[in-house]
Amino acid sequence: MATHADLTAAMDYLAVDTWRRLEHGQPRGLAPSEESITDYLLFELNQQFPQILVHKPSKREEARVGADWEWWIGADTRWLCLRVQAKKFFGQNYRHLGHRIGNTGIRQIDLLIAGCDQRGYLPYHVFYNGWASGHFDGHDLAALKTNDQFFPHTSGRPITMRSPMHPHGYETVTLGEENPRWWGCSALPSRVVRNLLQARHRHYVPRYLAHAMPWSMLFSPTDATRAHERIPAGLTDIVDVIHWRLLSGTPETTAPMAPVPEDTQDADSILDGQRLTALPRYVRAVFDGHRAADLGDVNKATDDRVAARRLVLTDLDDFPTDPSPTSVRPLP
Repeated sequence: MATHADLTAAMDYLAVDTWRRLEHGQPRGLAPSEESITDYLLFELNQQFPQILVHKPSKREEARVGADWEWWIGADTRWLCLRVQAKKFFGQNYRHLGHRIGNTGIRQIDLLIAGCDQRGYLPYHVFYNGWASGHFDGHDLAALKTNDQFFPHTSGRPITMRSPMHPHGYETVTLGEENPRWWGCSALPSRVVRNLLQARHRHYVPRYLAHAMPWSMLFSPTDATRAHERIPAGLTDIVDVIHWRLLSGTPETTAPMAPVPEDTQDADSILDGQRLTALPRYVRAVFDGHRAADLGDVNKATDDRVAARRLVLTDLDDFPTDPSPTSVRPLP
């Protein structure tokens, strides 16, 4: 069975691969679109881990909530929903961060956050990055050096990458913590993004790298931060620890997480107030429908309810922790 380490390693691999595609595709006018990158990432995750369920409804209502996908993470009766908006860099900016929807004048990011507030979901942005060395005159590395929060799980270990230029089709590279290629897919709470949009140079990419985390950290149960966080003693269940990290890193939550309670019972009560104990019917329909391979019924149950372009369900019970993480493998 695939372990939790396999999942985070695969996400790190996909981040570096996304960087490669954008770095080499952008100068040739062949860089994939946000939509294409998202579909590629979710396809590859589902290919390697069929237990990660991915469903794309036949109706597209992304404009209604400002999300590219809903990502349900949890197990048993402890579930957290992330609504994710993807943005790709252009030149030196995430120029569509302030995008307004149609003639409404409403910013996409505000719609995303408001919809999440109504349901107790977490709004996140995932950024797609990839550029040649020196693109920002060193400002990208400077931004990462000031980022004291998150680092990838595979730091210091070699990663095997596809390489058309290599005689064997693959190359093995070792990336340090501050190599920007780990941030090919980076995540940031949308409330942090909205705060950064208030300042000058609000679309400038390094401003966001200074706060972002490699997207694999969305699933991290380990101490992978430079600023050692204080997870309450006794909070050892993987679902609880992941939920704690995501909530504690998000400003303006309905139940602020700072200062961090030392008592596990207090931590449990905060988590209980921030998560769902049962999957909504449309999510359960995807779970049951994939098991039964009856996608026709899934579409009937989800078309009028899924307000994002994609629905992803990751049951963490399918990814047991492994004290001896495996090395990163190329995706098939």
